[in-house]
Amino acid sequence: MLHCSELLISEASSTCLEAMACGIPVIVVENQEGLTFDPIPHSFPEEIVRKTRSVSQLVEAIEHYAHADIEKQKQLQLLGL
Repeated sequence: MLHCSELLISEASSTCLEAMACGIPVIVVENQEGLTFDPIPHSFPEEIVRKTRSVSQLVEAIEHYAHADIEKQKQLQLLGL
């Protein structure tokens, strides 16, 4: 059902890479109290992924992608390709 999604929120998963390859933006919730496995290679464009460590950062990231216009959504899809 990933192809029907508009946003993926995950802690650490290879599903993040699959979502970005489909042009779906990803929010990675990092562990606040220890190590976080970062599944996102540094070569991926920052426009398609946000990393958060707090509730306020998570809310801001969700709002960022929720308010993306059609042009921005198309740009994200092209980044995935």
